[in-house]
Amino acid sequence: MALDEKFLFNPRTMMAALRQASIPKRFLQQTFFANVETFATEEVGIDIEKTQRCIAGFTAPDNTGNVVDRKGYFTVSTKPSYIKEMMPTRVADLLKRLAGETIYDELTPMARAAKLLGKDLAQLEERIIRREEVMCAEALFTGKLHIVGPGINRTIDFGYEDDIHKKVLSGSSMWDAGGDPLEDVELWRSEIIERCGISPTHAICGRKVVRAIRNNPKVQEKLDNRRFEMGLIQTKDLGNGVRYIGTFNDSMLDLYAYDEWYVDPADKKSKPMVPEDTILLASTEARTRMNYGLIQNLNGLSATTRFPWTWQEQDGRARFVQLESAPLPNLIQADAFQVARVVA
Repeated sequence: MALDEKFLFNPRTMMAALRQASIPKRFLQQTFFANVETFATEEVGIDIEKTQRCIAGFTAPDNTGNVVDRKGYFTVSTKPSYIKEMMPTRVADLLKRLAGETIYDELTPMARAAKLLGKDLAQLEERIIRREEVMCAEALFTGKLHIVGPGINRTIDFGYEDDIHKKVLSGSSMWDAGGDPLEDVELWRSEIIERCGISPTHAICGRKVVRAIRNNPKVQEKLDNRRFEMGLIQTKDLGNGVRYIGTFNDSMLDLYAYDEWYVDPADKKSKPMVPEDTILLASTEARTRMNYGLIQNLNGLSATTRFPWTWQEQDGRARFVQLESAPLPNLIQADAFQVARVVA
């Protein structure tokens, strides 16, 4: 049976293999970017809302009505990021034992090609999912996306403003130097509600922030006062790298830690998905979306989240499998999010 057997390398067959692949951690994407929309266009329009809490005005009955401006927003038309990665399969790869394969399996080269195809697709899918999670983290924690690679270098700005969406504590106000996490979180929650009317539901904490909250004297003092249930620190492992740290009852906020890292291709260093010194206040009620642009491949010009493709060299030396995607997380209601650097 020839290596380029049509069924094995059909895009539908490869999509089925993708659906069976193991999924890396993607807590941020699943929590805050669960809505997915695909576009059959190269560019995607990002609407970013700026809400004002206006009320109706009075007027005399015989006067003309007050003219009301529509809710404000601005639109950014941009190209999503584009991901196109491939892996080769050569004859030598099909003649040697695969990882986990015993000497008694006696797989044919075609059977081994089918297994290798599944492994390669799973690896490419894992890389894309991890990149999407990093993009979600960057959007949430910085309010920007930096899309940099061969032939591409641009920044998408969701409108975070210093001292409004981004706070930086200093000196004795820092949580590991005498600051009060309960008071700060309560204040920031009120600010979010004031500017957009949405209550934060999650506080995502970096590793140093979790330690600072637990060891903070003001938090411990209030937790020890049994007459006032100001908060509860009770760690639970929720799986998938997520830990529930506790609840600030006054703020009605659940605190979470997200233990996930990635290797930055720029410097090859392992980095935390959540900055260690930062806390994010966010809401699952805020309008967000995971957008996907057009797949720019003549074999699959379509609006889809993934497109697998394969081809063989003319002389039969190698076959390549490729996976493409054009993801773009979109913070439509950026005013519902706030980040703060709270420890040194």
